[in-house]
Amino acid sequence: MLYSDDFGKTWLFLGGCDESPVPGGDEPKAEELPDGSILLSSRCTGGRNFNIFTFSDTRSGQGTWGQVAFSGSGNKGVTALSNACNGEVLLVPVTRKKDKKTMFLLLQSLPFGSGRANVGIYYKALESLADYRTPDAIAKDWDGRHQSSYISSAYSTMTWQKNNTIGFVYEEDTYGTSGGGYTIIYKNYSIEQITDSAFTYNPSVNGDSLTALDMGAVVDDVTSTDNVGTIVGQYTPEAARLVNDAYSEYAAHPSRQQYERLNGIIGSAPRVKMGLERYYTLRNYGRGAKRYALYANNATELSVSTNRKAEKAMWCIVPTADDPEVFYLVNKAHPKSMVGPTLAVEKRTVLTSNPKEAGRYRIVSTTQGLSKLQCLNPTNATYPFLHLAGDNVRIVPWLASSPANNAPSFWYIEPTDVMTGIEHITLPLNPNAAEAAEACYDLGGRAIQQPQKGQVYIKGGKKHVE
Repeated sequence: MLYSDDFGKTWLFLGGCDESPVPGGDEPKAEELPDGSILLSSRCTGGRNFNIFTFSDTRSGQGTWGQVAFSGSGNKGVTALSNACNGEVLLVPVTRKKDKKTMFLLLQSLPFGSGRANVGIYYKALESLADYRTPDAIAKDWDGRHQSSYISSAYSTMTWQKNNTIGFVYEEDTYGTSGGGYTIIYKNYSIEQITDSAFTYNPSVNGDSLTALDMGAVVDDVTSTDNVGTIVGQYTPEAARLVNDAYSEYAAHPSRQQYERLNGIIGSAPRVKMGLERYYTLRNYGRGAKRYALYANNATELSVSTNRKAEKAMWCIVPTADDPEVFYLVNKAHPKSMVGPTLAVEKRTVLTSNPKEAGRYRIVSTTQGLSKLQCLNPTNATYPFLHLAGDNVRIVPWLASSPANNAPSFWYIEPTDVMTGIEHITLPLNPNAAEAAEACYDLGGRAIQQPQKGQVYIKGGKKHVE
């Protein structure tokens, strides 16, 4: 996502050019949430993908992206049956009529389907911080919808107008051309029309005040036993103390600046990291009641097992020489065996003793201790994550958009009491480092021979502006 703070003279990447808020997403829309965070809504088959950028300092554009969350029929979200289509997202301050409670209303337009047909607007009440703090919260449990078109219809957008109503514009095959051409339809809506009179516009609603009411509950959740522990990615006990101290300051003097400072401390508080000094087990989150651990059946066959105390289930996570944030996975029972790269879809990942054939993995962990392992030298760049197949035997490549959507692609990386005896390492240079550094790909993973000036490409595993 790009932003400008000088009226378009210069543009920067929100979160940095190495961040992809919605991998594989397209035609995204953005909206500011009540707490000042930025909501990204991206089209996808079946609904929308949402992510949130939470600021730690709006003046410098600093902050962090969350974990992308899918919204669709499975979580009572916005549903685009049998289609992926452009749509708009909009936030409006409202009062709920039945109890006079003030809040915000989030609107999302898209074709209800089946296919590109029946365009309309979904709505969701954001009555507390818990409803908009995370992408998962935004994605689920939408309250209702209003249908605007009853025939073939597609792209849509909306905006708030001077008369405090919504201007809604969408494409429609009004004259039945069967795809031969759309007309552009404009409709003028009040909040009452969209919500069947459940809500009414209220410009006095204050987002900072709404946020302050529930920040204590958020901090309690952040410092809960689900987020503080010994699993890689979780907060350390020291982190919990820092977060609680920062919240005390915010509660005493609530302001947007103090809120962002608290966000910054939550985002940067110390978390459990991987170290060379010990072995780890990798326990799958999405299959077998979370009992299955990554396991080397022999020197070449990778699988899972419930025997997490066996040496075959223990792994040394070794940083590569050219990037300390990229890792090899080396087995304890077979110390020459490393996890290979992900292969074609449904093809089983194997172990290899050849360093040139080893998989190079980037590991990203949530504060709940859930880690996804992304192969940076995959056969299929669309499906680069280690995933436990439904047979509970094979490790195969797949997506890892979120734990809710792709649970078997997430793993608990847990320290063992078995030490490696390694304090530091000096690795040989990656034999493919020079070639990898020069290779250039577009954002779809296609090799580019002649990069164009001003375009964004991937070089050396990172985004790069030519």
